Amino acid sequence: MSAARKVPLPARMPEVVAELSASHLGSLTLVRQLVHAAAQAGADAVKIQLWDPELMVLKTDYVVERGPWDGQVLAQLYARARFRPEWLPALAEEAQRHGIVWFASVFDLPSLMALEEANCPRYKIASFELVDLPLIRAVATSGKPLVLSTGMATLQEITQAVLAAENAGCNEMTILRCTSAYPAPTERANLAGMAELRERFGYPVGLSDHTTGNLAAVVAATLGATMIEKHLMLKDYQDGPDGHFANNEEEFAEMVQVLDEAIESIGAPVFKCWPEEEPQLQFRRSTYLARALERGDMVKPGDLVTSRPNLGASPADWPKLLGRRVRRAMAIGVPLNEQDLE
Repeated sequence: MSAARKVPLPARMPEVVAELSASHLGSLTLVRQLVHAAAQAGADAVKIQLWDPELMVLKTDYVVERGPWDGQVLAQLYARARFRPEWLPALAEEAQRHGIVWFASVFDLPSLMALEEANCPRYKIASFELVDLPLIRAVATSGKPLVLSTGMATLQEITQAVLAAENAGCNEMTILRCTSAYPAPTERANLAGMAELRERFGYPVGLSDHTTGNLAAVVAATLGATMIEKHLMLKDYQDGPDGHFANNEEEFAEMVQVLDEAIESIGAPVFKCWPEEEPQLQFRRSTYLARALERGDMVKPGDLVTSRPNLGASPADWPKLLGRRVRRAMAIGVPLNEQDLE
């Protein structure tokens, strides 16, 4: 695995975010290992989720119905998956040591205060919190850039969230297309929605990707995503709560490599013969004589034919050849160039 992105990306290219979610399994040691793995895999940033378990779930006896966490007590699930506020300095130090950015999804006001004290540079509102307009307003007043995830949301709900952030002073946002299924079927990615979000709201767009594999991320990048977020887990801990849809470090590195190759393939709107193409110029069609000509004969349309290899004048130059006389006798099937004419 490379220690950095293979391709130096312009600002328009996607920032790759490793979502740590619950993959730390309640261990600061695993947090450090995940940051290291993210950097080695080529991620540009890591993101954690910070919540107060007592505020996250007030109905402590609620049991999850359906989905990947079916049958689990919701309060216990969030208690086990908690990232502790006292880990924030260690997270920031580890991210700085590896030269990548860190930021956080925030779920309540005490967590926002803890993140502000840790100088969190950017905040995300998760899909489930997109309808929590009071939380969005509070986060927006920080003046930090904001990432909005839009899983399950209607356009009306997205509009309300964007307006809440703007009215609270936020003018730097990224809106992520998201399907809140774990894993999400590729056919439900609906990546065409990114263009609608960009046009409607005027902010950069991206993808919070819960699909398996790399296809959705690559397509999103080619459609102009400025951020690709993907869950990361360690290969040795794939039995964690996100193990059924997160990428391990090897899969994440492969995704980054494929993303870079996809972006490289887009290139720029330049039309020329590239150095790698130059050997093929010999196979272009060029001008040959369809009949033998004597010295002084005038070249007529029926005298010319196109063929390979590229030894004669370009067929585009026939108007410069016709009506002129040959300087010497020329056999049928030989290439004809302008220097052969008077």
